[in-house]
Amino acid sequence: ESAPDARACADRFVQGFGMRAFRRPLTPAEATRYTTLITNARDLDTGLARALQATLVSPAFLYRSEMGTAQSDGSWKLTPWETASALSYTFWGTMPDAALFTAASDGTLATPAGVEREARRLLGDPRAREPVATFAMQWLGVETVANTPRSTTLFPEFTDAVRMAMLEETRRFVTHVIFDSTHRYEELFTSREGFVNETLARYYGITGVTGGEWRRVTVPDNRQGALLALGSVLTRYAHSDQTSPILRGVFVRKNLLCQDFPPPPPNAGGVPDVNPMATTRERFRQHTANAVCAGCHQYIDGVGFGFEQFDAVGRFRTSENGQTIDHAGDIPDLEAIGTNTRLAFSTLPELARALSQSEAAQQCVARQFYRYARGYRDTADHRCATRYVLNRYRESNHDLRELMIAVVTSADFTLRRAVTP
Repeated sequence: ESAPDARACADRFVQGFGMRAFRRPLTPAEATRYTTLITNARDLDTGLARALQATLVSPAFLYRSEMGTAQSDGSWKLTPWETASALSYTFWGTMPDAALFTAASDGTLATPAGVEREARRLLGDPRAREPVATFAMQWLGVETVANTPRSTTLFPEFTDAVRMAMLEETRRFVTHVIFDSTHRYEELFTSREGFVNETLARYYGITGVTGGEWRRVTVPDNRQGALLALGSVLTRYAHSDQTSPILRGVFVRKNLLCQDFPPPPPNAGGVPDVNPMATTRERFRQHTANAVCAGCHQYIDGVGFGFEQFDAVGRFRTSENGQTIDHAGDIPDLEAIGTNTRLAFSTLPELARALSQSEAAQQCVARQFYRYARGYRDTADHRCATRYVLNRYRESNHDLRELMIAVVTSADFTLRRAVTP
């Protein structure tokens, strides 16, 4: 090509590819630098390859930049282009589409109404399902089920196919509730529906399901408990050769109620040895009998014992070591530690129903999605934003879609301030 034609081709490539790579228009200095790489090369193909390589190793491509521009009050407001990326990666897990780029360039994303309109469009697109499923997996902490060690001697039926099916079951259950069914938090804990293929149905003892196709089924009575009875949850919070009321109790307290406990003291000891003459409940009584341990375990063990009808790989059972399992439990201080309340339950579905109505649990999932979307834990500095999110979520009757919209329309989604150390 002639020099003018080569220069024009280089300019078109740099501006077009550069905006997509950086998720924003290039600055004049950036455009000049990349165009010069092309025009100074011995031929156009070599120049394009160099510019492409330089673009793909740039921090502007490799990292999301949400620095914003300085405001008169000392805060930093995201540019419309940064807002577009923040929305797109929250709901789609990838770069903005052409419509979102347009919303950034024409000023739509400079207004709260414009941000909400685009957020609803993104959330209404099928591409939102996978990132929402990713949030659920992180919230529940079950991603490691894919490689969680389990005794092959004790649990030969727990195959890799079963592991992967459990994870897919979790994704399908949560996204069904959020996108296809009531959309409400409560259904996560009260639903009687589940998703299985033949592999998982056979593993759970559910009849009438054949083939690899996933099907929505009515869950049998012995697997009621909705989210709490998911195989991924039950397996993740257990040991390689036995159940763990401690891990399961902490899961409820930390992941579902946002209640944290200090690490155990150095002299706390490990997991009680397996005793073929005793049940797990009997072996773990030492925690509440020991004054050193009881301070925390009084809040944990009673919750975890409610899961004991499910073994370390998520299968239903009625006995352990020849003894009938006592799966009754209790959950003291459900709404907040120190409230001196106690709720007794006799089955896992009862615990699930209690969590479905718990204000602490309803607020916790909101905080968990806030953390997921923002990439850090909320602190006292975020009180105003989280109050806004919780109010909109509550007013929507705990619609999980409205929760997600509230998180990205809160003022601090686009306006950043220095955080108190």
